[in-house]
Formats: sequence, structure tokens, C-alpha cells
Amino acid sequence: MNDDVFNHLLYQVGNAQVRYFPYPHFFIENLFPQDYYDQLIESIPNAQDYYSMGSTGKVDPRTYQERSVLQITDSDLSGLPFHQMLFWSQFGQALESSVWRQMLISKFQDLIEKRFKDHLKEIEFSSFAELVQDRTHYALGPHTDHPIRVLTMLFYFPKDHSQSEMGTSVYRPNDINFKCEGFKHHPKDGFSHLYKAPYIPNSLFGFFKSDRSFHGVEEITQNGCERNLLNYYLQWSTQC
Repeated sequence: MNDDVFNHLLYQVGNAQVRYFPYPHFFIENLFPQDYYDQLIESIPNAQDYYSMGSTGKVDPRTYQERSVLQITDSDLSGLPFHQMLFWSQFGQALESSVWRQMLISKFQDLIEKRFKDHLKEIEFSSFAELVQDRTHYALGPHTDHPIRVLTMLFYFPKDHSQSEMGTSVYRPNDINFKCEGFKHHPKDGFSHLYKAPYIPNSLFGFFKSDRSFHGVEEITQNGCERNLLNYYLQWSTQC
């Protein structure tokens, strides 16, 4: 990712309008310059280059049967054709940069201070990114994300607008006092569906993690489809 593309990305995300109900979230179109996005689409790995979500050890192997992932790390990218490996390695380096991370921390400074309060000086921030490919019948019930996460960003990579209904949904619990730390997924009948970020080319949906940041994915019903995206997480840990 060259400086012009990176600066475009910084500008788009740094100036994104945040909506605060039912929790802080945002949606961005025209995330990258069009010529770079065209190159990105050409660099998406083939299905056989991903590995099953269940094989990561993060989830029960019997779950997430329709999701495959590829972490943006040197070891995981090493098996890709050279041009793909180079593209995603450079992409990952941009998302690991201190400039990118500091922009995100500054943008959400007030929310970060509110969440961590008197413990902020003890917190260290890191990031994690993975390419994702979802297939027919994939679905996620309302959940708030793992407590280690501070900010979740979903980079959408479709080729056209034909799969716009496959975006991420925003939910509000029907019980206004209901909260979740983030370890469970919940039945949809306890929630109201408020919004769906459209799964359209060159876009991004993001939100600030809280015990009310309920989101999910409605079941993908199109046969033989792929839902390509990149998950990026700004995460926290305590200093040793």
C-alpha cells in the first residue's frame, strides 16, 4: 500500500461519521481509490488457500462450517502466489503501523477513556487482521464480540452490488437492560433489527466494542456464493 492509498484510507476512516444509537458504529463507502480496489479484488486468494475457522482452535470445530479464514501474518501468507502474498503483506503492514493505530485511538479517545477509566495507563493496544470467506448458509446471531476487542472493522470486498443484503446487522435487545460481556451469541427473537450495513464494493462497517454492541449476520441464502471481507480488530491487554 503506497503512501497515497494509505493517506486516502486514513482520511476516509478518520473523518467517518459515527452514529451512536444503539451503540457507536459507522459505515464508509469509497474506502480506497478505485484503481487500488480493482487491484485488491484481483489479489483475493483462492478458496483452497484459506483454512476452516474450526481449525484455528478459537471455536468449536463443529461450528462455523461455512467460514474460512487466512490471517495476515508472514507464515499464513507464505503459501500464496507471490503477487498475492506481496499485496496482503503490504496491506497488513499498513494496518500494523503506529500512524494507523494512533488515528483510531484518537478518533475514539473519549469512548476508550470511558471504557477503561482509571486503568487506561495500564493498557496496551495491538491489532489483528484476517481475510475471511463466508459461504452459503453462514449466519451469526446477535453478539457483542470478545471482551479483548476495542474496535471492530469489517472491510467488505465484493466485486459488485449483487450481494448487498449480505452485510452486517445492528440489533437492539428488546429488554433495554440486557447486556452481554461478549462470550455468547443469542437468539434473534430477543432483539429488534435496526440496520444492515450493505455488503457493497469498497466499503467498511465498524463499531466500538461494548456490552451493548449487538451485531450479527442474517443467513446467507444465495447458492454457491462467497462473501469476501477482512476482519480487523483493535485489541487491548494489560502491561506486564
